[in-house]
Amino acid sequence: MEFHEIAYEFLKSAKVSVSRDYLRERLESHPYYPSLNALTDILDELQIESSALQIEEKQRWRELPFPILAHVVSENGQLDFEVIKNQQHIKTEGGFLQKWTGITLLIGKQRKITHEEHQKQFIKEKFEGGVLWSWVTFLLLLATMPQLISFKLGFFIHYVLSLTGCLVSCNIVAYSLGVKTDMSDLFCKVETSGCNAVLTSKLGRLTGDIGLADIATVFYGGMVIYMSFSTGFEPDSNLLFLNLVQALPFFFTFLSVAYQAHMKSWCKLCLLLTLIIWLQSINLVFGLMQLPFDNFGLIAPPFMYYLTLVLSMALAGSWFIVKPLLLTKRSSMFQKIRIRKWRQNPHWFNALLPLHKQIDSAVWNKEIFYGNPNGVLQILITSKPLCEYCAKAHFELEQILKKHPDDIGVRVRFTLPSLNTETEDYKAVFHILNMYEELVWKKGQNHTSPLMKEIISDWYETQNLSDWVDRYPVHAKSEEEVHALIGQSVQWANAMGITQTPAFFINGFEMPNPHTFKDLFLFISEYIEILKGQRSPVSSQ
Repeated sequence: MEFHEIAYEFLKSAKVSVSRDYLRERLESHPYYPSLNALTDILDELQIESSALQIEEKQRWRELPFPILAHVVSENGQLDFEVIKNQQHIKTEGGFLQKWTGITLLIGKQRKITHEEHQKQFIKEKFEGGVLWSWVTFLLLLATMPQLISFKLGFFIHYVLSLTGCLVSCNIVAYSLGVKTDMSDLFCKVETSGCNAVLTSKLGRLTGDIGLADIATVFYGGMVIYMSFSTGFEPDSNLLFLNLVQALPFFFTFLSVAYQAHMKSWCKLCLLLTLIIWLQSINLVFGLMQLPFDNFGLIAPPFMYYLTLVLSMALAGSWFIVKPLLLTKRSSMFQKIRIRKWRQNPHWFNALLPLHKQIDSAVWNKEIFYGNPNGVLQILITSKPLCEYCAKAHFELEQILKKHPDDIGVRVRFTLPSLNTETEDYKAVFHILNMYEELVWKKGQNHTSPLMKEIISDWYETQNLSDWVDRYPVHAKSEEEVHALIGQSVQWANAMGITQTPAFFINGFEMPNPHTFKDLFLFISEYIEILKGQRSPVSSQ
């Protein structure tokens, strides 16, 4: 099973509502995928509390809060991960302890995802999945009702087996496309199974992206449609017609079995499909044997039967139109993963950073500055006070600083479209800087003061001047000094050519295009290690 599938199963068992596609895209684009480090970085991004531990006393595994993601060594000696949902999941303690390395991932109490981008994709997936299953349920009921109304045991058995064949064929198609399902996991658990060998063989893949599994899906889908529309046909002639139709797939099963025997590889899903065809054939032949032999000539299937079958197969054949669209979507996702993987590579980021615009990052006498001024990573953010995206950026910046308080220094500057003192933006910046002037700078406090970060954090938490002022009831106003600070900040931003906010500058350089601050969030730990490794001391500036 792919690591992104194991991670999804683990989070699902921990009752974390996560988007499968979002998780896969983020994991596979991580520079260290597949690894526990990749997963913990994604969990940090989603603000899911987690802990990666090295358990020395492995015998105490029962004391761990389940579910756990255990790092194990598989039977063939490969490193892998296994989801342990509860104690009963362990069949033999000795076998588990032998393969378990002691490395474990646990999920904490905070399991609710509020990440905006993720939630949009999660809601979209839920909606699309709900619509799809609603349609499937509706069509299934629509197809089944005629069978129940005009119930005939032999025909109903053939219908149910056709429905089952369609389900198995769809699972084979999904498996050939790299999409794992519960059924494919049950019959084709490992990548080296016969399923892969058979489905990618010359017989399994006829031409391009079309294989025998697609033909089987269309055939069984067409049979389900035909059975739904043929309930009004004369039973004896319809039974004879179904026997004629069944002859082709029945004889083909012998070719399939012989081919797999020749390859010495067995596709269990294909064999299951063969079993279904044989059961259908036995059922139809048994029904045919109940008819008087001398009446066969009187029950020749009329043209309407052939027309209904052709129309049913044509309707099911729309799969050949749908499949290329799905492949295009799948290819688009892989392309997104490749691009994101490039963007989230800390080595590429480190190489590109010096090639971008360098700014005047000299520290001012009075500046919003917190974190470690001697850290290897110095971040300067330019914001507007009422900017929604700036508020989100400051929140994400705080999350990064919590992870690396000794390695990161943060400075905040404001920019405004004008120096008009009557605008809401200007009034907000004035009150913010006035608060710093009265509570921090006049008192000679520096980056070590808790107020240095609290004032700006509280502002972007509310972005409401009246609510925010109530938290800091300072009545004195240093108008001349504050107006000068605002002018200095706006003049600097104009000189640096800053037109959009939030704008980030890393160690004096503009954030490389097309990287975003969210990208930096995902590889921040690795990037800091790179900076430490190549460090010529970064000055506090």
